[in-house]
Amino acid sequence: MPKSTRQTSPRFGSGIYLALDSARAKKCLVSPQFIEPLRPIRGINLVPLPYVNADGKLSLMEPGYNPITKTYTTKNYFPYPTDWTPDQAVKYFGNLFSEFCFRDGDRERGMSVAIAAMLTLFNQYLLDPMSLRPIFCYTANVQGAGKTLLAKCGIIPRLGYCPTKPYPQDEDERRKEILSTVIGGSMSCFGIISFVMLLVHH
Repeated sequence: MPKSTRQTSPRFGSGIYLALDSARAKKCLVSPQFIEPLRPIRGINLVPLPYVNADGKLSLMEPGYNPITKTYTTKNYFPYPTDWTPDQAVKYFGNLFSEFCFRDGDRERGMSVAIAAMLTLFNQYLLDPMSLRPIFCYTANVQGAGKTLLAKCGIIPRLGYCPTKPYPQDEDERRKEILSTVIGGSMSCFGIISFVMLLVHH
């Protein structure tokens, strides 16, 4: 029999709580009585992300479970300002990308693509779950030009870290790796010396 102790829970009050062993826990996890009441979860957010609320207005998610997006936002997220003007945002991005080696005469277009990658990841829940997602590619003719760092600018504000993978040299292996990443629904950054690919998940 599982061990029982009398405790007081802030949520459920005083009572007898059972400490289940792994065998009984596995049986509980697959039982319909346990699974059916669970709320569906589409993802976990480490920062509050924008979404369209029940009134059709653009809002930021509050910490906790969001039934509209079916996601959970952690409570210990990194705070960021939400009252910037468009001019402040433009100045910020200008400073952020000021030292990246965009091609001469193509800086504004290159910056717009980099910002699009950041906003696509950050505004994920403004898109339909079944909508097509872009793949952003970063190229340069030398190592150390900042391709991976530019891709990380899009991923780190969203995840807090950047999952990176080596880009397979074999064509079949590349296809398998990219397909498995897309099916798994994860954000990933593939990179070789002259090429970096950023995959955006659902």
